[in-house]
Amino acid sequence: DDEYMKSKSFCEDLTEGKFSFPIIHCIRSGGEGSSAAVQLLSILKQRTEDVDVKRYAQRLMLEAGSLRYTREKCSQLKEEIVKQIKELGGNEPLLKVIEMLDVQVEKIGELDGEGNGDEGAKMPSSLTLKQEADTKNLDYT
Repeated sequence: DDEYMKSKSFCEDLTEGKFSFPIIHCIRSGGEGSSAAVQLLSILKQRTEDVDVKRYAQRLMLEAGSLRYTREKCSQLKEEIVKQIKELGGNEPLLKVIEMLDVQVEKIGELDGEGNGDEGAKMPSSLTLKQEADTKNLDYT
C-alpha cells in the first residue's frame, strides 16, 4: 500500500539498528573482520538519522553486492511461492497479494533511481535476521 511505503524512511533499518537481510549479507560477504563489515556494524550501532551516513552505509552494501543479492533472493522466493501455490491447487487472491508485494519491491527500486545496478536502491527494512533464519529453515537456498 502506498501509505505504508511513504511512511518508511530511507534506510530505516540503520536508524532502527536492525540487522536487515542486505546488512547481514554485507557483513557475511566480506567476513566479520572486513573493513566494510566493521564500518557497517559501527553505523548500525549509532542508529543514525544522518542521511549522508546512511548513504555511505548503502554504498558499502552496494559494493558488496548485497542489494543486488537481496533483490535476486526476493525474486527467487516469489517464484518458489507462486510455484507452490499453483502445485497446491492455486489461490487467486493469494497470488494477487504476492504480485502486489512484488510490484512494491519493484517500485522501491524505481523511486530510488535504481537504474543500472544498485545505485540508490533502498530495500525494505522488514527483512530482518529472524526472517533470514526462517528463509533458511524453508531451504530455499
